[in-house]
Amino acid sequence: HPMKATHMLRGLNGVRLICDQSGDCAIHSTSQTSLLVGSGCPMAVLLDGNQLSDPLKVDQLINAADVMAIEVYPRGGNMPISLQANDTNCGVVAFWTGSRKP
Repeated sequence: HPMKATHMLRGLNGVRLICDQSGDCAIHSTSQTSLLVGSGCPMAVLLDGNQLSDPLKVDQLINAADVMAIEVYPRGGNMPISLQANDTNCGVVAFWTGSRKP
């Protein structure tokens, strides 16, 4: 039972977590392109279909106990058209809490 939302992504292909001393993590892509840059590039993060303006504060904005589902798209070109993100070059992670209303 992870205490932080990003910890649910540990061990997934295409995802690298870069954590600070408090355990809050930024979500980065492990694609070949991002590895050339060094530590990878930050993935776009969606919460209930809306892009977070600061993807580095995922653990501060999302309570792990509220997460019902997570979708990971290491390449933005593979994500469904129904998900919208400004920058998908490094991939997209979508957290769902069930609070989205159609």
